[in-house]
Amino acid sequence: MQSTVIPAHVVEGFSDRYDVARLVCYELHVTMESAIQREKRVKKWNRAWKLRPIDELNPSWRDLWPDIAELKPTATSLHSRLRGNDEHP
Repeated sequence: MQSTVIPAHVVEGFSDRYDVARLVCYELHVTMESAIQREKRVKKWNRAWKLRPIDELNPSWRDLWPDIAELKPTATSLHSRLRGNDEHP
């Protein structure tokens, strides 16, 4: 019997329920409202439309979580974004 190594970033909930072990695409949004609006829009897309951005931006479907985990916002950069400065360092 072969055992599967579960990445440490997989947590109970959606990723556990749907056996999701890799983050292959993500978007940054200025506000929670814009992120939710985008999620609702994308949810209505057919599968081919959803796969297209992944295939264009991450054709090897590499797990992007390690890249994100290395980004640790500083208190100043977070405070700056809360004031409305949405430029990313």
